[in-house]
Amino acid sequence: MVKKGHKSNHCTYYVHKTAGKLYTQPKCDAKEVERKIKLKYLLFNDIIIIMVRKNVEHHSHELIFALVVCNSLLQYKEDIINTSYHYYKSMLFGCDEDKFNKYKKDIFCRKENEVEHYITNIKNNIPIHDIKYVYLEGKKIITPKLKQLNHHIDLKCAKADVYVETNDGKIIGFSIKQNTLCTKSNFSVEKIISECVENKIQYKKQISDVRKQFLQSNGINGTNIKSMRQKANELFYDGLENTNPYWNILKKNIDIHILDIKNCLVKNLFPINIPYDLYEFDGVHFQQLNISLDDA
Repeated sequence: MVKKGHKSNHCTYYVHKTAGKLYTQPKCDAKEVERKIKLKYLLFNDIIIIMVRKNVEHHSHELIFALVVCNSLLQYKEDIINTSYHYYKSMLFGCDEDKFNKYKKDIFCRKENEVEHYITNIKNNIPIHDIKYVYLEGKKIITPKLKQLNHHIDLKCAKADVYVETNDGKIIGFSIKQNTLCTKSNFSVEKIISECVENKIQYKKQISDVRKQFLQSNGINGTNIKSMRQKANELFYDGLENTNPYWNILKKNIDIHILDIKNCLVKNLFPINIPYDLYEFDGVHFQQLNISLDDA
């Protein structure tokens, strides 16, 4: 799992039990994550099944990063809270006032020392200067020039939350993490496996049929799925006891295609030859993620 040219730890894979997401995280942090969230898991072939979900549609740290890049004079949590969309709109793009305020709302939940350490580490370690514009895109790119820049790139590789444009026109992307314990990815398990199997159509039909049959056997169908969403989610927690046919078939396919899955994950974690530099900021360090084909 070590990519040439990178000081990369062995990756541990996390599967989100309700949404079917595949998370990657350095192995050195795995025990710490388990200790902090205290959730059950199932280990097989470096794959860990866990139950965790948090809405990160408008994560405070993305706005903190964008604002500090715009204005290096910001220093305290109060400075961020007191900012206004209109003050920064000539330099900050990619979000409207409504989204800006949703990001700010999440900041109120953060501890002062957490925010202030985050700000300090950005200013002390950011690898670029001479900044002209900042684009707070979040999970979905809306700025036309950035859409064009990422036009031929797999969405799993276009992982930047914030883009920066320098005065010489160079674009740099930043994937923003709250801290070093954050997962590196949240790829769909079904989608990752579908990229590894020979017959994608047969695989997708098999998965769909198993899921539907399992739900129907518990009284859930297309007409009542919305009203019974909580029960439907709870049914899939039983994967830990090997009684859930949906999770059993996923585990079987992961076991068969484990090497291809690992290669797919590494390829998407460290994109090759994308047309801009891509960094990850984990609240402490900046790590360049993109590599050239010669270094792969």
